[in-house]
Amino acid sequence: MSKEAVLELFQTMEKDSDLRERLTAIEDVAEVARIAESELGLNVTAEELTSAVASIENREGASPEGELNEEELESVAGGVFVIKVKRRGGRGW
Repeated sequence: MSKEAVLELFQTMEKDSDLRERLTAIEDVAEVARIAESELGLNVTAEELTSAVASIENREGASPEGELNEEELESVAGGVFVIKVKRRGGRGW
């Protein structure tokens, strides 16, 4: 899994509102992955994006008393950017 590429995509989306609006409007996560590769040179898969969004959503629902593991601490170093994606049939990308 290319966590670095997923993180770079989310960071780029945080900085570029036009890209963020474009990508979050797309319902097909495979299309988002294709654009990330063709326009940004990031090698990410639809599965990696789906997993990353699910991980973020799980963290948002976690109890405040819960502790972060080392990987989670590294992923939020310097702040965290959470994107909201369209949901279709109860599933997002």
